[in-house]
Amino acid sequence: MQVLLLLRVKIQSASVNSHTHLTYYTINNEFNVTASHPLLAYKDNLWQWIIIENLAIGDILWSDEGTHVPVTSITYTETEDAAEAITVVALDVETVDTYFVKGASGTTILAHNK
Repeated sequence: MQVLLLLRVKIQSASVNSHTHLTYYTINNEFNVTASHPLLAYKDNLWQWIIIENLAIGDILWSDEGTHVPVTSITYTETEDAAEAITVVALDVETVDTYFVKGASGTTILAHNK
């Protein structure tokens, strides 16, 4: 049996770096992530950190309410047009390497700051 323990902590310090990416994936038409970005997913009967390239439709992501978010679509975008690029924010959070990302619909998923 696998037990998942998530803790809420007060962030003491964090730094934020942002840059644009011309290649990215979109999950469920609302979460844009880079290829090497790990997400907590239920795959092969196990909760594990999975990079988007290994995520598949039918896998399940974890939300901040403890609910499951099924992966219903994954779209890959590669562009040379800066207007179509996404801005990626990299968080460097002291002592905590995970955080929830909120999508356009208000749904959240747990991400790892690899």
